[in-house]
Amino acid sequence: HATISDITVNNVLWANRDAQRYMNGAVGVFEMLKQEAAVNPASYKDFPGVSVETFMDEILPTATNIEILLENRHQANLMSLIAPQNSDAPSMFKWSNAFSWSYNGNIADSMKQRVKDAGGKVDGVLRFSIQWNEDNDNPNDFDAHCHEPSGNLIFYQNKGRLHPSTGMLDVDIVNPGRKVAVENITWINQNKMQRGRYTFLVHNYSHNGGTSGFSAEIEFDGQVFEYEYRKNIPNNAKIEVAYVTFYGEKFSIEHALPSSMSSREIWNLKTNQFHPVSTMMYSPNYWDDQKGIGNRHFFFMLAGCQNNERPNGFFNEYLREDFTPHRKVFEALGSKMKVDQSDNQLSGLGFSSTKRNSLIAKVNDRMVKIVF
Repeated sequence: HATISDITVNNVLWANRDAQRYMNGAVGVFEMLKQEAAVNPASYKDFPGVSVETFMDEILPTATNIEILLENRHQANLMSLIAPQNSDAPSMFKWSNAFSWSYNGNIADSMKQRVKDAGGKVDGVLRFSIQWNEDNDNPNDFDAHCHEPSGNLIFYQNKGRLHPSTGMLDVDIVNPGRKVAVENITWINQNKMQRGRYTFLVHNYSHNGGTSGFSAEIEFDGQVFEYEYRKNIPNNAKIEVAYVTFYGEKFSIEHALPSSMSSREIWNLKTNQFHPVSTMMYSPNYWDDQKGIGNRHFFFMLAGCQNNERPNGFFNEYLREDFTPHRKVFEALGSKMKVDQSDNQLSGLGFSSTKRNSLIAKVNDRMVKIVF
C-alpha cells in the first residue's frame, strides 16, 4: 500500500494540514475517527450539484477542510493506492510512474452477498430481502411477499416472472437444510413502477419445527433499513415488515417492525457518516501532467480508511504494450503477488470520469454535491 510519504506534493490536488506536515517522510498520520450518528443520504437527494470540474476549479482552491459522506452505495468506489516496494524499479505500466490502484470488488453486506450468491439481483431501485436459519435452528419455509399498489401479489407462485412494474421474486428457498436461507424481490425500473403503497411481509408457509424468526432488509435511494423478528411464527401466519410509498420520483417508508437505517462498517469506516479527507489526487496515469493514458479517476483519501483485504498490485490493463505477448503470465503473477497490509495506507473513495456518480462533501462547513 502507498503511504503519504510515498507521494510528492506535485501529484496532490489538495491535502489537509496533517497530510501536509507528513508528506515528506513520516508515516502514521491517520487517526481513528470518532464515530457519529448515521446521516440519512436521502436528505441530500435534491441538493443542487456542481460538476467535478467546477469543484476542482472554483471550490477546491479555497478549501481548508473537506469531509465526505460515505454512503452504502459507495462500497464499490472504495479503493487503495498501490506503491512499488522498490522505488527505483522501472515502471511496468503505460504511464511513467510505478504506482497503481485497486478498487473494492466485494459486497461487504452479508445478506446482500448471500442474495447475490443465490442468483438474486441486488442493484435495483427498490429491494426487499429476507434471511433466516442463521444458527441452523429454523427449517421453516418462509416466503417474501409484496402487495403492489394495484393489488398484484409478488410471491413464490410467480417466481422468475418480471411483472409490469419490473418487480420480480428471483430467489425462493423451500428447504434451508443446514444453510442460511434468503429470498429476494427487486424492482429494476423506477419509470415503470406503480405509484402508491407497497406492503412487504413474511409468510410462514410451512412450520417445520423452527423456533426463531427472520431478518429483513428494504433498500432504496442508497438507504438500507434493517429489521429483526426473533419470535416463533405460527404456521400460515404473516408478519408485516414495512410499507413503502412510491410518489413517481421519490420513496417514503413506514415501519411495521422496529427498524434503523443501516450504517455498516467497511474498511474501518462507518457508512452514512461524514469522514475527513486527508488528500485528494488524480489517478497515477494522470500524474506529472500526463494526459490521455486511460480514464482519469478522482481519488479522495480518507483518514482512518483501512483496506482489510490483500488487493492485486497490478492488472493487465495497466501494463505496457510490450508486455502484451505475456499477458497470461502477468495475469497469473498479478493474482499471486498480493499487496501486504499497512496501517498507513492511502485508501478512500475513487470515481471514474466515465461513470455517472455523485458525492456529498462538506467544504469549509459548506455543503456541496459533486457530480461525476
